[in-house]
Amino acid sequence: VLTNGVSVQDFNDYYGLSTKDSDTLYSCLNFGACALSFIPGLCYDRFGSVAAMLLGMLIFNAGLVLQIVWTPSFPEWLTTMEGLMFCYVCFGCASSFFNVIGSFVPLTAFPAK
Repeated sequence: VLTNGVSVQDFNDYYGLSTKDSDTLYSCLNFGACALSFIPGLCYDRFGSVAAMLLGMLIFNAGLVLQIVWTPSFPEWLTTMEGLMFCYVCFGCASSFFNVIGSFVPLTAFPAK
C-alpha cells in the first residue's frame, strides 16, 4: 500500500492514466485496506491463521492475474480503469490479511503462561 507513491508515474505512463485516475486507484487501494479490514479478522477468528492466509493470497493473486491479462479490448464490457479499480481493491484487502495474520499469529504461537 505504501509503495504506490513510488511507482505511480511509471504506472500512469504504462496505462495512459491521468493524475486523477491514479488518485482514484489509490483510493481503491485504501478502501480495500481500510474499509474491508474487518474481513481478515473475521476469517482469522472463524477459520484460523492458515485458511486466512490462503484466502489473503488468493485475493492478491486474483487481482494480480486480472491486472496481467487486462488489455484495452479485453474484456469488452469493462474499461481498463474499472478493472484496475477492482484489482486495487483486491490488493488493499489482501494487504489487510497479511497485517492481521502478522499481528495475531505470534499471540497463538507464544501463548501466555
